[in-house]
Amino acid sequence: MTLFQLKPKIEKEFSEYQYKVSNGYYKKIKLLQLYKKGKITLYRELKGFADDTNRALYIFYVGKNNNDIVTSLDVKFKKTAINFFKDCPELVQKINNKKYLKKNVVEVIEFYNMNCN
Repeated sequence: MTLFQLKPKIEKEFSEYQYKVSNGYYKKIKLLQLYKKGKITLYRELKGFADDTNRALYIFYVGKNNNDIVTSLDVKFKKTAINFFKDCPELVQKINNKKYLKKNVVEVIEFYNMNCN
């Protein structure tokens, strides 16, 4: 897939974007911002802005081993995350025990990349 960089006016650094295929009922090609790289790579897609605060809202996607197929963690986070991270029992236990919720997606990726195969 094609890779390129854009320099947003708001941010003072380059952001890397990649085309990926979402792993859902409809397999859609999406242009996603690379957010955190590792064994599991975290991508995000701008969903919109919160009306009351003008804060950016993102949909997060995860991918393994630079694969072109990514999985959204936006809908049914617990079920999707448990299935995606099933090769790391310690992380699955933390998700089951609600130590990690949807709002902790960055911490989930960091935990996996540091502690799991």
